Amino acid sequence: MSFQPPPPLISFFAILFLGIPVCRAPGQTTAMQGFCPVTILDGRKWEKGDSSLKSTYDNRTYFFVSQKAKEKFDSSPPRYIPALGGDCIVCLVNMKKRIAGSVFFSVRHKDRLYLFPQDEAKKVFKEDPEKFENSDLAFDGNCPVCRKGGVAEKGKPEFTVIVNDLRYQMASREVMAEFQRNPRIYTR
Repeated sequence: MSFQPPPPLISFFAILFLGIPVCRAPGQTTAMQGFCPVTILDGRKWEKGDSSLKSTYDNRTYFFVSQKAKEKFDSSPPRYIPALGGDCIVCLVNMKKRIAGSVFFSVRHKDRLYLFPQDEAKKVFKEDPEKFENSDLAFDGNCPVCRKGGVAEKGKPEFTVIVNDLRYQMASREVMAEFQRNPRIYTR
């Protein structure tokens, strides 16, 4: 299902022509142009979040329309975060580049939100979503903690942690807690 928030003022091509960078700068940023991810995925509505109701996850700050929406996000951030942290998954797969996506070009697929920098990338995704849908899944879905211990075990979606926009799936809640204590040793 495609979402259509209000149209952007400047097209992607104008941004490129004017030389405005479209790649995300390192460090903490405002996610999803301030739109509430919970309202988009659960309510299927585009609403700007309130900057006083915010949470930070994986160096991005998300705004929410209500305290209840914030609590839903805080209980399960990976459920609400767009694929690849909001960067274009088509650009990553086809061009090996990280280019920021926009809420103005988005698709909901299998209860995940995918953002694209322009309509053309969105169309490419819609033609073959299976090609792209798991491109942000680290280690092909194998548990990184088990892998580090020499065991090849598939992780489970309910035990997902996002680090640097990649999804890491763990074998259990206990293993997920171990991963969260020091993700750096498991993400290399």
